[in-house]
Amino acid sequence: MQLSALNVIPMVTPNTTKMPLAMVETGRVVRLVEITAGKNLKTRLADMGLYPGMEFTVIKNTMGGPFIIAVKESRIAIGRGMAQKIMVE
Repeated sequence: MQLSALNVIPMVTPNTTKMPLAMVETGRVVRLVEITAGKNLKTRLADMGLYPGMEFTVIKNTMGGPFIIAVKESRIAIGRGMAQKIMVE
């Protein structure tokens, strides 16, 4: 049985742009999509309250110094390497 191009229904995917947290401007609210790192970093971030699906605000993203985010009622400083492995939308 062959399917013609007319019988194929394309999947609709939401128009989201996934990017590393390190690329997000100060003041933006983002949602964590995935962590592209090993088990140790994923565990460490989960211990800090960062897990896929949660939203948080970027407080400081400037050249040099730590990357600061607001998670619920807390402020968390993370390094640029970690911010590069946290994918958000």
